[in-house]
Amino acid sequence: MEAESKPLMSDANKFLLVVLFVIAGWLLFELSPVLMPFFIATLFAYLGDPLVDKLESWKLSRTMSVSLVFAAIFIVVALMLLVMLPLLSAQIAKLFTNLPDYLTQTQRLIEPWLNSVGLPTDVFNFQTVKQALSQYWSEVGQVAGGIFSYMTRSGMVLVQWLGNLVLIPVLTFYLLRDWDILVARFRELLPRRYAETFIEMSVQCDDMLAGFMRGQLMVMFSLAVIYTLGLTLIGLELALLLGVIAGLVSFVPYLGLIVGILLA
Repeated sequence: MEAESKPLMSDANKFLLVVLFVIAGWLLFELSPVLMPFFIATLFAYLGDPLVDKLESWKLSRTMSVSLVFAAIFIVVALMLLVMLPLLSAQIAKLFTNLPDYLTQTQRLIEPWLNSVGLPTDVFNFQTVKQALSQYWSEVGQVAGGIFSYMTRSGMVLVQWLGNLVLIPVLTFYLLRDWDILVARFRELLPRRYAETFIEMSVQCDDMLAGFMRGQLMVMFSLAVIYTLGLTLIGLELALLLGVIAGLVSFVPYLGLIVGILLA
């Protein structure tokens, strides 16, 4: 009779592995303020490395390729922070300011329909909703003012923000420049017995994950632009805000279209 195959991992090893995962998760949570710049920079480097490799295939040096990709990433992020963020903030403030008027108009539109079907016109109590929204908006303004006041008074918080603004671009540049070297060094650390299988599986996972992430980001960006332009052309107020929201939720099929139409 053939010998029974031994289990790949004993119960003690499984328990030890679970404990190590729990400890690692706890450490990541506790160190998240420190590790966040490294995580953001690693994400930028992961998304930008294929572009660098593509430019290298066109006979450009690694440093020149990294500089071009880094400049493109920096310009896109700067435009989002300096242009898109203020526009979105203004439209969000305008939405909350005009929301009571929107509710009043909605009530005027549905009152004839309620009368036609024999329902009381006060079945939808919009006055209570408007009062709750006004109270909520005032409380949010007070909380936001308190947070801003605390941040301006706290020197350490300000230093941390400034440090992240400087650290993330620097880390992104050097991670892009040495990404292939880091991957090669990591592969050298793998046990030779499992290295070939692990590398093959990791390459397959990387191809699927990278393709999904980059493709999904392009789809979300494209749909946000299309929705914003379309809503702007028909003269809809808050077109940018609605287009961005519909683009962000479009990672679920058809959800972006449904949310965009309902909000519009």
